[in-house]
Amino acid sequence: MVGFHPKTQAHSDLENSVESLLDVLSDLKTGYEYQKEFIESLLKRSREQNLYLALVGQVKRGKSTLLNALIGKDILPSSIIPVTAIPTFVRYSDRIMVDVVFFNSSKKHIDAESVEEAKNFICNYVVEEKNPENKMKVSYVDVFIQADILKNGMVLIDTPGIGSTYLHNTETTLNFVPECDAALFVTSVDPPITELELEFLKRLAKHMRNIYFVLNKIDYLSDEELDVAKKFFGKILNDNGFQQTVVHVSARRALTGKLQKNEKLLKSSNIGNIEALITGEIVSKKKAMIDESISIKMKNAISEILTTLELEMKSLKMPVNELEKKLKLLNQELDGFEREKNIILDSLEGERKRLHEQLEDYCSQITKKARTYLQGIVNENSVKAENVSEFYEIARRKVAEAIPGFFENENGVAIRFFEKKIHQINSFYNDRISKICDRIRQIISGIFEVDYEKTGRIFEFELTHQPYWVTHVWIVGFQPFSEDLVDMVLTPSRKMKKVMVRVQSQIDELIMQNIENLRWSIFQSIDRFFIRFKNFFEKYFSEMTHSTIMLINELLKEKNCRIVVEDRLRKLEEKKKLCKSLLEKLD
Repeated sequence: MVGFHPKTQAHSDLENSVESLLDVLSDLKTGYEYQKEFIESLLKRSREQNLYLALVGQVKRGKSTLLNALIGKDILPSSIIPVTAIPTFVRYSDRIMVDVVFFNSSKKHIDAESVEEAKNFICNYVVEEKNPENKMKVSYVDVFIQADILKNGMVLIDTPGIGSTYLHNTETTLNFVPECDAALFVTSVDPPITELELEFLKRLAKHMRNIYFVLNKIDYLSDEELDVAKKFFGKILNDNGFQQTVVHVSARRALTGKLQKNEKLLKSSNIGNIEALITGEIVSKKKAMIDESISIKMKNAISEILTTLELEMKSLKMPVNELEKKLKLLNQELDGFEREKNIILDSLEGERKRLHEQLEDYCSQITKKARTYLQGIVNENSVKAENVSEFYEIARRKVAEAIPGFFENENGVAIRFFEKKIHQINSFYNDRISKICDRIRQIISGIFEVDYEKTGRIFEFELTHQPYWVTHVWIVGFQPFSEDLVDMVLTPSRKMKKVMVRVQSQIDELIMQNIENLRWSIFQSIDRFFIRFKNFFEKYFSEMTHSTIMLINELLKEKNCRIVVEDRLRKLEEKKKLCKSLLEKLD
């Protein structure tokens, strides 16, 4: 997906520290390339701090209106107009733009002159009247617009409503929302929370920790009625183990108040409470988590840099013949680590092949499960039909209704299963490689007699990605049915048996096509992980070993010039002091 990430206007102390460290590294020679790249990645992460907040809930609860109210622009079609099951990502930009992305990854783009123009463009693809049953095959919509709440990486996501015409929307949303940082569960007072919503909420809570509650349409009730509705909703949440605070709002009043600049309406809408929740508690949770992670990585990076600085200073002061002996010894020691690196790469390839094999076995199990499930639906409806043609039509319709929900659910279960496997592999090899890197640092420090302070994980490959929406085109269509001459002379019972065989054959074909759809996306995800992990490891290992040797070789060339050496030592000493100062600030 296209993303826009504005820089934070006011730099935090942590961001200033990251920039200071980059200044320290700016004119250093060979041996610091990995640290420079790593610190730059930390600075980028500190500046972006993207936060993905999904609005979820049943249809006609006012999710789109609430999102419009939060950004202060009437840009998304509201649920009063029938809309299709297309998710919309709302991001920050100085100008109004819309990208409509299709199943085949093609897109249509508009630079809009006004909010109204953008809304009309969006309606062409998400409103049921213009795009019935999503015949245009739209996957998702990206909206870029200027709004204070979207600054500094906030992305608001309008998700398909549960309980809509599309029965598999619940499964699709449950597969997507856990990838977000938080969710606003939007319900309303007309009527209070339903059994369908409560069941969805329980399932969502199994996969997501940060769920916040919004009771919308408070303007529909009198003060006394609203008080009853609030207590009822609070009791339902408490009885089901949800202790979070509920925010009460009138999204309609809030949007009108912002568009008309009516402070009285805005105040009565309570929109300020939701804005405070988002910009305060929700944002601070992620910011604190990211800042803590960056701080730990900064400490480890500074410790590595201090070791390399110390190594360079010791090498500059060392006689040439002694430095050459130590370089020779270092080369001998590192030869063994090259073999260990290749063993790890072979092991990773073995892990990849095993996951592929597990995926094939997993898909075989889903195939059996799907066949039993869909055949059960056919058998159940065969007794309801008065003739073969009616049976075939009922079977076609019921199977078409069942397939998207079944495969979307199985897809979600499969994704979580293999993500867990990948996390386990990532954690195991991060630990294994980090221990090897730690030993390399100890050897380098021992040979050159420099101080070595053991840090946390030296090597750490992170599994990070922004939430994405994969809308699968589950294949549901039966082949047209027509009786041939042989069918016409068969008895009704024999004719039914023959048609049942045809139906089973078509079900098997649909299962095979949908299983391949599911299998291929997971297969690609597995391969992407291993490619990225191996590339990251090889690059890090090369930097850690070869660049140290290259640094010492460069120092050997400089040692003949006393003025150059003295000037270099002075600069390195200054950088060492700066690094220690930064380290103290982070403690």
